[in-house]
Amino acid sequence: LVVLKYVRIVLVAVNPYKDVDLYDKSIYKLYRNGNVRQLDPHIFGIAEEAFSSLDQQKQNQSIIISGESGAGKT
Repeated sequence: LVVLKYVRIVLVAVNPYKDVDLYDKSIYKLYRNGNVRQLDPHIFGIAEEAFSSLDQQKQNQSIIISGESGAGKT
């Protein structure tokens, strides 16, 4: 079941309405200080790239999260 997919630079997430274990510590460690472009699409990859650009290139960053009320954005 693919619930995360890149559409150009946008990460699209689909709520599968069941637990898919995408957010545990082992997944986080894969994306932390890793080559996120070689890994599957994930919000941890978006966060890592934003933080890396902020830290290394001193570029301001914005992450926009959008969706229906109750869709699981928090």
